[in-house]
Formats: sequence, C-alpha cells, structure tokens
Amino acid sequence: MNLTRRGALGALVTTAAGLGLSACGQELPKPQPPKADATAKPVLDSTRLETILKRIQTGLTAADKDRDPAKLAGYLNGPALRLRTANYKLVKAGGGSVATLNTNARMSAVGATSTFPRTAISVSAISGKNNSPLLLVLDQQDARSNYEMWAWVRLFAGAKIPATAGPAVGSAQIEADSTQFLFSPSKAMAAYVEALNKPDSANGKAFPDDGLRKLVASERAVASQVKDAGSITVNVSAGNDGFRGLVTSDNGAIAVGSLSFTTTYQRTSAKSTITVSEQLAAYMGGNKEVTSKVMATYEAMVAFYLPPKGAKAKVPTALGTGVVLTSVTRDDSNPPK
Repeated sequence: MNLTRRGALGALVTTAAGLGLSACGQELPKPQPPKADATAKPVLDSTRLETILKRIQTGLTAADKDRDPAKLAGYLNGPALRLRTANYKLVKAGGGSVATLNTNARMSAVGATSTFPRTAISVSAISGKNNSPLLLVLDQQDARSNYEMWAWVRLFAGAKIPATAGPAVGSAQIEADSTQFLFSPSKAMAAYVEALNKPDSANGKAFPDDGLRKLVASERAVASQVKDAGSITVNVSAGNDGFRGLVTSDNGAIAVGSLSFTTTYQRTSAKSTITVSEQLAAYMGGNKEVTSKVMATYEAMVAFYLPPKGAKAKVPTALGTGVVLTSVTRDDSNPPK
C-alpha cells in the first residue's frame, strides 16, 4: 500500500490595492475600511513592507540553499519556522523537495494597532511551476524584533479573498476569540477540524471539498485496501499557534491558524504486508514495511475567511493551506502473531 498526497491548486486574478482576489476576475468592491480605534495607526507603509519582504526572501533563499534551519532565524517564526525546519529534515532524508516560497507581493494589507504582535498579510505573484499564489502572514513580536514570516498558505483553486484596506489605511487585527464575526477564529478552526474528522457531520457536509479535505480523505480511503492486513486511521487536531489575521472591508476577517493530522498504519495480520510511501520511509531509514505500527504526522497552516455578523453562511470559508510532513515514528514492539 502506498500513499500519494494530493493538493488543489488554481490560478487567481488579482485586482486591488489592498487584498482582494477573484478566481473569475470580476470587479471587486471598493474597500470601505471598518471604523477603527482612532489611536491605531497602520503598522507599515508600502515601501517598508516591500523592504521587509525582500529581506525575508534573501534570508529564506540562503537557508533553502543549504537546507539549514539555523539560517531561518530572524526571517521565519511560529508555524512557518517549525514547518520549514521539518521540510529541510525531510529533504535531507531523501523524501521530498523544498517548496518554493515567493515573497514578491501583488497586494498587501497591514494591521492598524498600537500593540504587539503586529500583523501584515501579503499575496505573492504566481511564479515557476506554482499556478496559484501564496498568502503570507508576517508578524512583529515586539518593538525590538524584525518582521518575520509567521505562516504561508497556497490558495485553493477557486478561492476568493475579500478586499481589505491598503497599507496607507491599515486594518484592525483579530484575536482568537474575536466575537464581531459570524464565527470567531477558534470556532472556525474547530468547525473545520470536525469536517476533516467527520465528513458526514453537519460541518463535514457544509465545507466544500478543498485540497486539504481531499488529502485527508485520500489517506482515509486507503484503509479499505488494507482491511485484511490491518487498519489506517486519520485524526485531525487544532494547533496551538493561535491566530493572525486582519479585518476585511466588509467587516469580516482573514484569519490564519494551524492544525495537524496523524495517519496511523496498524498491521494486524502476520500473513499480510503493509508498506508506506517512499516519502514516509525516508524518515525511517528507507524501510517501507509496517511491522506493527507507523504514525505519520503532518502539520498545516490554514487560512479562513470569516464572514461578518448577519451573513447567511453556514461555515467559514477555507482559503488555502500549507502542509508539511513533520514526523514519522514506528513501533515494532508488538507485531501480529
């Protein structure tokens, strides 16, 4: 049995000074920034943000060249740093390639706040083999710190990002328990995790089949192929990284958080064989066979659009994800007899 990862990618048209993407290129509404605290000012202007993105790209390129996580210091933090470090480890083990991250921004939005951490969001231009843009989240932890990349997600095919105010105006920042939206960021993540864990639940039926849902479903579907040899289970959990995001022009929000999912391969028949993919085997010295149990953990950064209160949406909108295989462990202590 081999597992093949799948993703959903698609090209989007970009047409706004702040953020605002459309899969079909229709004219976007003009930004009408929500009223904010009069003391809150944009944390960056366009020129400074461009300089920051170029600095991060330079540091990231150098780290990618050597596959050296130590060189990511000062350029990445949070889930972006953890997942990029895991990506390097996997590549060094011979199990994949480093995903290209392009910080060449097509459009950006910045927080309007007087507190920390401070947030900026940028959508990159399409480049290379990638046919959908990246949504990058930057944050500044305190006044002495540089802005660093906190997360990246590749937008799902057909994803639409609502307009935001441009950097000259700034946008209010969100909190995990923000209640001014139809769903708080934490409740949005909880609903999405339930959809991934329970496809037949109300949330499972309400969320569209995006690239991450298809990936999780594809892993779960393989179980039927190995039922005589053992079992395959998938469990998804919300992450502990909190959320970063900005309020949109329609009083909704873009929110980015993290989750993880673990696929467990359990062999229960001594006369049968279960094998995993080369990518997973790379973490285990090239050994593909499941003797007793193998557990593969993936981590994902996920972006949502949170509709404003009063909207008729049943669930938030998942906009995109960035997924990395972060660990594979095996337990050979209890093989079937």
